[in-house]
Amino acid sequence: MPNHRTPDRRRILVTRPAHQAGPLCQCLQDRGYRILRFPAIDIAWRSLNQTEEFRLRAAAAQDLLLFTSVNAVAGFRRLMAHRNLPLPCRVAAAAIGTSTAAALEAIGFDQVLAAPPPFTSEALLDLPELRALAERPVMLVTGEGGRGLIAERLRQDGVLLSILPVYRRVLPDISPEPLLRALEEDDVQLSIVTSGEALTNLKELLGPKGWSRLQAVPLLTVSQRLAEKARQAGFSANILVSPAGDAALVRAVVGWGEQITRGGHAHER
Repeated sequence: MPNHRTPDRRRILVTRPAHQAGPLCQCLQDRGYRILRFPAIDIAWRSLNQTEEFRLRAAAAQDLLLFTSVNAVAGFRRLMAHRNLPLPCRVAAAAIGTSTAAALEAIGFDQVLAAPPPFTSEALLDLPELRALAERPVMLVTGEGGRGLIAERLRQDGVLLSILPVYRRVLPDISPEPLLRALEEDDVQLSIVTSGEALTNLKELLGPKGWSRLQAVPLLTVSQRLAEKARQAGFSANILVSPAGDAALVRAVVGWGEQITRGGHAHER
């Protein structure tokens, strides 16, 4: 594979959880970018209470299993494996984002409905298949917290909804010093932040001075909603929006780099 190196070896901050950042970082490194890994979120797998345990064991009786993330797929698979339960791969599944859909297909689900562009909760919920689930059992496999939009919309449509939270997002135990030093030396040219929780954690981890410096760095994120949250949080540099998923993020970074090389500015899409 050819190595498409950028002339000035720009440095990209990647804030994804440590166990999810590898492929994205490798793709960017293959194109000549330097990477600063700083996982701004850690994922903790949940133990289930009695009600949630019953829901897990009822997964095969659902008309649809809806997964909100790759972590939801991983957490569900882990729970089923620990109980020696077979994965309900004959049940139809739905996914927000192409990476989540691919994760479901990789573990054997053969009926996977993926959100169309722009790969958001809203795009998935607007599909005819999701609007025709009144009085049918659906399980939402997700993390703790979140927007609550999917559950609200499905219940409004009369779906018999159960929710199975399989993981939670936590503040990582990580030293901020490498990132603080890079920001002080102006050695971060673009930051990739893909969740609101990561933004919140970055503010706490970096402290006022580091947070102020990060706000002046161009930002790449995965939704207009998150871009607006960044603006409200005080980000003053250019904010770009890309579809989620490694391939889309790499294309966005390469496009940004090409525009900067030509002496222009990468505009929000």
